[in-house]
Amino acid sequence: MAPVLETKFVFTITANIGPVTSAGEIGSGVRRIIPIVGGEVKGEVNGKVLPFGADFQIIRPNELIELEAKYAFETDDGAVVYVENKGLRFGPIDLLQKLKRGERVVAGVADEVAGHDRVGDAGVEVDPIGDLVHDDIVADY
Repeated sequence: MAPVLETKFVFTITANIGPVTSAGEIGSGVRRIIPIVGGEVKGEVNGKVLPFGADFQIIRPNELIELEAKYAFETDDGAVVYVENKGLRFGPIDLLQKLKRGERVVAGVADEVAGHDRVGDAGVEVDPIGDLVHDDIVADY
């Protein structure tokens, strides 16, 4: 019998992002780079998102988005935690097109996260003025 994966909520990361830079068409889609400039961590672990790192995206022609975010946060007790998220973002095509254009979107968007030590579900709020992204992290400890 296969083991059952159990998860437990650990923390929420609210990351502040900077302006999106588009590197244009790269053959497999449009490359975008979104700087991570700060934010906060709340839950069983608390701290602040450090002002460096980025979310590197490829938006495929079918609007499926490949994600690779690399950044770090510092816990309230001074530990630095490196975060690397890889996955695929998918959802209703009209919602994904709005995200691509930088329009305000408040909706749950499914992220399929690669890796064995983390399972994530991202609710995304993009505001062209405030530029906030909310990422709820669930880890299996």
